[in-house]
Amino acid sequence: MDDKKHPVLDKLDLAIIKEMANDGRQPVSSLAKKLGTSRATVGKKLQRLLDEHILTIAGFVLPGTLGYQTNAIIGINVIPNEIDNVADKLVSNENVHMLFISAGRHDIIVWALFQQSEDLSNFLRQELGKIPGITHTETMINLGIKKLSMSYLSPHH
Repeated sequence: MDDKKHPVLDKLDLAIIKEMANDGRQPVSSLAKKLGTSRATVGKKLQRLLDEHILTIAGFVLPGTLGYQTNAIIGINVIPNEIDNVADKLVSNENVHMLFISAGRHDIIVWALFQQSEDLSNFLRQELGKIPGITHTETMINLGIKKLSMSYLSPHH
């Protein structure tokens, strides 16, 4: 992901993003009506947001619905000059759905999903165990999801 480019977004762009985060299937005409502007204006702005990869419209399914009975957050400590190599190996794993390089207690934090607890056990012992540079892991099994949001807009936007 490229965090270096910061596009200029005006208030209408932010309002469109926020509305689409709430309901990505709504028609442009409904969106324009909610935002008090023309369909043409909203259509052009929405298309720009999509074309420039500022906004992506996607469906999200709760993991349990797809049979993922075990999900975990795994904190990983790594030899400092191996952080990028370890992260690169982990992002290609089908069970890893989010990966963060972080500062603090752990160098890398991953959110991973598994069909069964045995799959998590195999991942920890066989997959992580094969990656050079890992010095320690801490696994936190998630017992439930109370909030899962992909909307990053704060109320002041």
